[in-house]
Amino acid sequence: MARSLNNLGAAYWNLGDYRKAITYYQQTLDIFKKVYGEEHPNVATGLNNLGVAYKTLGDPKKAITYYQQALAIDENVYGKEHPNVAIRLNNLGAAYYQMGQKDIAKSYFDKAYAIRLKMLGKDHPYSKTTKEWLELCK
Repeated sequence: MARSLNNLGAAYWNLGDYRKAITYYQQTLDIFKKVYGEEHPNVATGLNNLGVAYKTLGDPKKAITYYQQALAIDENVYGKEHPNVAIRLNNLGAAYYQMGQKDIAKSYFDKAYAIRLKMLGKDHPYSKTTKEWLELCK
């Protein structure tokens, strides 16, 4: 059921109906928490999805609260040098950048880039994207 709800959220996301996507993402997250508990990678993904939706709606502060929760779970589950951790760090950087806080954004992008270089290499598209963000923060 949760996967179906998440897929509906993604479909509405792709249609540009972010508020409806949030409704489905929240339902997905609620189910994941009941099934897996608070500290599970699926819960982190659900939190991240909500963060992305709120950031897109122009509410980076709310997005940051979701990204921070997702980051804490992923660091606890995977450790501090995992590609999922880099995703959360990169998203936090993007949210702070959206708020005009380039110094804070850069600190998150620096951490994400270090992980991506180590795990994925400099030529991976994710590494290149984070490097582009770093350039914007100069």
